[in-house]
Amino acid sequence: MQEWEELLARAEGGDRTAQVQLADCYAQGRGVERSPAQAAAWLRRAAEQGSPEGQSIFGFCCLEGFGVKEDADQAAAWFRKSAEQGCSEGWFGLAICYFSGAGTEQNDRTAADLCRCAAEQGHVKAMIRLGACCLEGRGTARDLGAAEDWLCRAIKTGDAQGWKDKLDRTQALRLLAEAFYARYAEGETKSQAEER
Repeated sequence: MQEWEELLARAEGGDRTAQVQLADCYAQGRGVERSPAQAAAWLRRAAEQGSPEGQSIFGFCCLEGFGVKEDADQAAAWFRKSAEQGCSEGWFGLAICYFSGAGTEQNDRTAADLCRCAAEQGHVKAMIRLGACCLEGRGTARDLGAAEDWLCRAIKTGDAQGWKDKLDRTQALRLLAEAFYARYAEGETKSQAEER
């Protein structure tokens, strides 16, 4: 109880990290009754104070209508602010917007570039999405070797960090198998790919 009161006092005092943590408590129902509206309200406060993490998470609230009215334009704007501060979650959120045209014009090339920015910072979901782009030739040239590399990096990073969502690992493994099969079906060996 004392920890909760301290967290609340810090959040009310303007501590952006505490605001994001408090939002997570409301989102998960940890220590308080679950309240998406309260979670979104605390995230908005953190976002408005310039927290890149708060901006990206609040962007997802806007994109998905979690605790606030669904608003793709607002989502893209918050993701952009977060990305401008170098936040990998902001880059990834903005990539999702460009892939689907939510709050932006649909543009696979821009989306893949944004995924690459997030992936290069170690964002696992972005690595998986970029691997899929390389496998499918979506927004970037089809490159089975690059697909395998990004998917292997995603699996290694996710295994090291502990997977937040086990389905991400399953998806990465499935895509990696597709990339291996595609390369085999096209008659390209790993040594041939490495010579490129």
